[in-house]
Amino acid sequence: MVAAGSDVPRKYIQAICHKKSDSWREAIADVIRSIEKHGVGKVVEKSEAQNMLGTTWVFWEKEDSNGNITRYKAQSCMQGFSQIEGLDYNETFAPTGRITTLRFLLGFCALHNLEIHQMDVKIAFLYGVPKEKAFMRYPDGYPHSLRQGMCLQLMKSLYGLKRSPQCWYKHFSKTFRELHFSPCQADACLLVKNKGPQCYVFLHVDYMIIGGEPAQVENFKNNIRSLFEMDDLGEVYYVLGIKVTRNRALGTIALSQ
Repeated sequence: MVAAGSDVPRKYIQAICHKKSDSWREAIADVIRSIEKHGVGKVVEKSEAQNMLGTTWVFWEKEDSNGNITRYKAQSCMQGFSQIEGLDYNETFAPTGRITTLRFLLGFCALHNLEIHQMDVKIAFLYGVPKEKAFMRYPDGYPHSLRQGMCLQLMKSLYGLKRSPQCWYKHFSKTFRELHFSPCQADACLLVKNKGPQCYVFLHVDYMIIGGEPAQVENFKNNIRSLFEMDDLGEVYYVLGIKVTRNRALGTIALSQ
């Protein structure tokens, strides 16, 4: 569950001056480490930039099904609203898993007594590679943010860009084909392993539900962890704001909000 209440900072300066500033500073530092690790941008002179985009920070708290805060999250986002269609981007469509597909997969796994686990891709959009050139101002708090006359040319997608969801989905799809998964015709975000014992993966942006026999689920986790930075959330208990209650002895599964 995601919460962005009145006590959650809306700006960088609010986060570093917040009563929980240590938690927010660590969330910011985690994002900056990921940006540098993935080689998101290269330093260029501002004179080279075309339609340079601003950046902003977004903050939120992750809660469990009981409303307890489990993590403090931050994200550096591009101000993609200033991108110009036809110049900075063209096609933007990317599919998102349907809630009906999620319910089907949960019911199917309960019926066949399969494992159901959940995982999260850390900063998923950074794995996508944009086709078009994009330039950004340094985010507040970035180590080189005070360098005069310089900016970053994006080498990877970043949250806020118009085409970032599509770039991520294309990279994700290519990776899953290499792992011998095929998308279902009814929903491209439900993928089925087409080689060996079956395993099922439901994708909702950067969030995965995995169903299958214990060995297949563990094998998938090991494979996907070698390709992406992942949060392993264990057996499904709370997904997309829905509480999941399972009774394996009776073969039932209940969803509630």
